[in-house]
Amino acid sequence: MGGRVIGVIAYRRLGPVTLASGDWRFEGVVVAASFLDRLVGMRRVSTQGLLLHTSSVHGVGLGAPLRLVHLTRSGVVAGHDVLSPRSAARAGQYWLLEVPLATTAPPIGTQLVVLPSSLR
Repeated sequence: MGGRVIGVIAYRRLGPVTLASGDWRFEGVVVAASFLDRLVGMRRVSTQGLLLHTSSVHGVGLGAPLRLVHLTRSGVVAGHDVLSPRSAARAGQYWLLEVPLATTAPPIGTQLVVLPSSLR
């Protein structure tokens, strides 16, 4: 399939990227590169998903629950969680992917990569 391992894009401000593995693909993911991006999360970001390097997240200001996908430094799915409005969650891994609750999460153990065509 080709692609860059997620850890390679750490702390780079990018436009929306596509994360993929096998048949699973998620387009429109923004890498939260700044403190403000991480603080605001998906509340004010017009995106389909947000990739964060963080130790915890909060649901203050959320209108609906989010699906959390816990990723290792290299982008392997380590677990899933749901973030409810006005709650908090420990990230538990190096990366955290926030996506709408209706999104099907990739299976645990899946290696996610950033597709080359989505990098600018």
